[in-house]
Amino acid sequence: MLTAKGTHTAKNPIPNQTISSEKAFERFADDNGFAWVVAWNKLFKRELFEDVKFPVGKIHEDQFIIHKLFVKAKTISTTSNPLYHHINRANNISNSSNISRHLDDIDAVFERVKFFETNNLSHLVASAELQIFK
Repeated sequence: MLTAKGTHTAKNPIPNQTISSEKAFERFADDNGFAWVVAWNKLFKRELFEDVKFPVGKIHEDQFIIHKLFVKAKTISTTSNPLYHHINRANNISNSSNISRHLDDIDAVFERVKFFETNNLSHLVASAELQIFK
């Protein structure tokens, strides 16, 4: 991440690897969980979005669909190379204390839990629920 003052910091570094979507789900609950549930640090094949759409009107809308994309992808490859540079400003939505932001986060986790339960992935429910407390 590049701060407004030009300082570069590596936030949530992820090693070079190829893992199963199930292993990626387990990473939702680890220290780098944030890096796994956002869409901005990933490249996706277009066909993964054929029946998956970002919800309208939600803050952090990527958290509502990332699990669906991972299931369709089967495997996920990551790189430690910094390919995305983000400038974190004091007034951006990520730094906001807006209550709807937090409610949308919780709602996204509950949707993920329901998705796991209805798709025979109940063993991943605990890792999804831990996101609420991050």
